[in-house]
Amino acid sequence: MRKLMGATSILAVLGSAAIAGGLEETTMKKEEVEVRTASSAGGILIPLLILILVVAAASSGGGGSAPVVEAGL
Repeated sequence: MRKLMGATSILAVLGSAAIAGGLEETTMKKEEVEVRTASSAGGILIPLLILILVVAAASSGGGGSAPVVEAGL
């Protein structure tokens, strides 16, 4: 029994010395994330084209009839 207790004591001392380093603070590597954003002109291009079409349609007059010419003068 004495030999068993002595062997366990020695193993316990040697085992604790092997892990005596303690806990290390874990550090995580930061990953760089590249974010691709749309250009600022892309958001205004479509509304600008719609505005140009509306202005062009309004300035065309919209009258489909031919001018009246008086005959007999």
